[in-house]
Amino acid sequence: MSAASTTSGARGRGRSGAAGANVSDRRAEILATAAEIFARKGYVNATVREIADASGILAGSLYHHFESKEAMVDEILSTFLTTLVGRYEAVIAAGDDVESTLRTLVHVQFEGLIENRAAITLANNDSYYLQQIPRFAYLQETGAHIARLWVGVLQRGVDEGVFRADVDPEMVWVFIKGAIWATVQYLSDGGPTASQTIADSYLAVLFDGVKAT
Repeated sequence: MSAASTTSGARGRGRSGAAGANVSDRRAEILATAAEIFARKGYVNATVREIADASGILAGSLYHHFESKEAMVDEILSTFLTTLVGRYEAVIAAGDDVESTLRTLVHVQFEGLIENRAAITLANNDSYYLQQIPRFAYLQETGAHIARLWVGVLQRGVDEGVFRADVDPEMVWVFIKGAIWATVQYLSDGGPTASQTIADSYLAVLFDGVKAT
């Protein structure tokens, strides 16, 4: 092969790579727009045309990126949950003392609220409906896995005498999840600093309560 043909091939690959990156970026932009609409209007009420209009493209063109509205929701939720579970598992695998582990898990969860506000709102509002669709069976499975991770940390704290033994770890997890996930509706995109401040406030209540000493 000549040097000229090699250079030409490299240029072709470069153009192809750039085009692929552009498509990927555009796809991500559409998905972010869709997530906001799903969070605001719900899965059932949001339409493909509305998402396309908000993304500045024709409805037909949207199908070049996603096969359906269901596919968009699937990618929003599966990406969010996969990332979140990975972070939880990394925190637990670090092997810190149990109180530090729980504190870090709480910080990770609040960071997730800031980073994935739309996805969490969608999950809060529509997960029951979506779980009736076979494609979203993983929502219940992933929720159960997340519960096992948190309850395992809480049970470890009980076993080590760090956490109270007279409170069921599974119920504590229900309280923690409900308190944190419900907070999403009150948050704006304040970034990492805001999530740390909120997490610290929650941890103060979780560990010390609201009664003045």
